[in-house]
Amino acid sequence: MSNKSLDLIFAPIASHATKPSAIALQTRKGWDIPNQIPLRAQQEQPQLEKFILNPKYDLELRRDADHSYNCVGHVWAARRTYIEPLRHIIDNILEDDGYRSIEVTDVREGDLVLYLADGEWTHVGMIVCERRIVRGVTKRGPFVLSKMGSLGSEYIHHYQNLPEDYGKPHFFTDRSTPKIIK
Repeated sequence: MSNKSLDLIFAPIASHATKPSAIALQTRKGWDIPNQIPLRAQQEQPQLEKFILNPKYDLELRRDADHSYNCVGHVWAARRTYIEPLRHIIDNILEDDGYRSIEVTDVREGDLVLYLADGEWTHVGMIVCERRIVRGVTKRGPFVLSKMGSLGSEYIHHYQNLPEDYGKPHFFTDRSTPKIIK
């Protein structure tokens, strides 16, 4: 194979390494979700590092750090891109994808928790279980799978175990029927 042929094969890889890119990503109703795959990790917030290292939060590491996506890209783009957690973007996704607000008592696996501070969404995670054993003790949740920060890893944690500045939790589902209570 000639060098010219190799240049044609590897040109897209080389251009990806020098220029941020985005993926085609839409809501169920066809709205283009703005996104970007970062070239390098952004600076992490010091308070997040202190939170992650604090044993009182009972974080369970599920996946090592990867800067190519954030919490929003984790939930709505299958770990493929970074989506800015701006209010209008998240609200469009929630509306176009048919999410509705629910109470914590109605949460089931696969539902979402979003955190709101000062009128802006700060974080999103997916509910993965209602109970789990933490250090030999069964604890009630719900528990969330979260991507912590742009540099961060993925962790399972109780929905209330996040830094205070993340704000108040709000729960959403795209299920068509409410939880059946037995």
